Amino acid sequence: MTIPADLDTVSTVTPALCHVVLAPVTVAGLLAIRGLDRGPDASVGSGGHGTRP
Repeated sequence: MTIPADLDTVSTVTPALCHVVLAPVTVAGLLAIRGLDRGPDASVGSGGHGTRP
């Protein structure tokens, strides 16, 4: 259940802006972490059949 609250404009816009900024930062961070394990010997996407030499 949502509790009604009478907030001013700044108190309403600030959490909304936080979520708008946080979404692309989260996506960029996850893509950066995903890119860390992709070295020259990574088996994912290397064209191999999932076997290592």
